[in-house]
Amino acid sequence: MSYSLLEFEDYDRAPAEPHRKFAMLEQTARRRMNEIMENTQSGDLSKELRNQYTTLMIASARALGIPGVIYPEGEYRSEWDEYQAFSIAVQGVVAQIMLNERLVAGTHSVQLATATKAKIEGQISILRGLIENSDMHAKRRKKLIAQLDEFAAELNQPRLNYAAVALVATAFLAGIQGVTSTLADAPNAYQTVGTILKWIGQDKDAEERERDRLGAPSPMLPAPTSAPKPKAAPQPVRSSFGGFADDLDDDVPF
Repeated sequence: MSYSLLEFEDYDRAPAEPHRKFAMLEQTARRRMNEIMENTQSGDLSKELRNQYTTLMIASARALGIPGVIYPEGEYRSEWDEYQAFSIAVQGVVAQIMLNERLVAGTHSVQLATATKAKIEGQISILRGLIENSDMHAKRRKKLIAQLDEFAAELNQPRLNYAAVALVATAFLAGIQGVTSTLADAPNAYQTVGTILKWIGQDKDAEERERDRLGAPSPMLPAPTSAPKPKAAPQPVRSSFGGFADDLDDDVPF
């Protein structure tokens, strides 16, 4: 029996951005490989699956321009040790992709307001209905629906990556060329997607204004005014004899 770790649909469902696409394809292939291995005792099949995984990852990385995914160099005691070295290297590449994505998330993402998310979900449903009820070719329809699914999946993230959404939107608009219809709140699909992107931009703008407000330095308190110096208390006249002042000699009546 022949097993395939990646199907054609996996490539279509993967994100458009090359690094995220590679990470998702790697995750899919690894999960499928582990599921098959759990149900087989065949060493030959396990070796075949590992070889297939290695070949798929190297080919995918080369096609997507992902560096660092190459056949391991050096001498290894066994095929398993060689695969382990390759697998660890791939996991390192995926970790870098995920970390880099999160490091730029604050700049290239936005936390949508609940009302905005609800409005976008409504427009995605309208677009989905347009595609499903169209007379376009089934393969084209399936690809566009997958792009809408990816769009909807981004909405469920804590922060929406609007750079990735822009790529999906561009691919979607390219795919519906020639499709015309009247949609809610917009005369056609192009304006509907534009409206969605505008809503996202408005939330991002509001988020940045709030961040600037919270990060603004507090107004400085005025410098304290100098307190007037207290007047010196009059010094008592010092006496050198019997408690009388020295300058009272002339007033003594005897």
